[in-house]
Amino acid sequence: MKIDSGDFIYQSNLLYLEDLNNQKDFILTFLHGGTITFINDAFCRFLGKMSDELIGNNFMSFILHEDKNMVKRHVISLSKKRSFETFKFRVIGLDAKTYWLRCTIIAHFSQKDGLIEIQFIGHAIARQMLPGEKS
Repeated sequence: MKIDSGDFIYQSNLLYLEDLNNQKDFILTFLHGGTITFINDAFCRFLGKMSDELIGNNFMSFILHEDKNMVKRHVISLSKKRSFETFKFRVIGLDAKTYWLRCTIIAHFSQKDGLIEIQFIGHAIARQMLPGEKS
């Protein structure tokens, strides 16, 4: 039985996409300028939006203003020799409360063209309590 390589690749990609969407971790990919090219279901649920509302937007848009420069520094520091960074930052969740996320960003480079995209894998680690707020 001969296997159609195009069909096999298509089916393999569908299974891979399903695996990404079944993860509990937040997964997204973005271009050098921050444009989101993929976001998994877990991250969409956390942000309270559908993927088509987020793809094409800048991933910095949901990061707390006070943390944006720090996140930019981590992204800018990526290189072929140091292709990943792990750090924490704050975002505004679906419930309009501030959450800490821990993530690892991984830069993917081509041989000749440089940076292709950056992959983000992370998860919420805590909700920031406001002064006088009880848990």
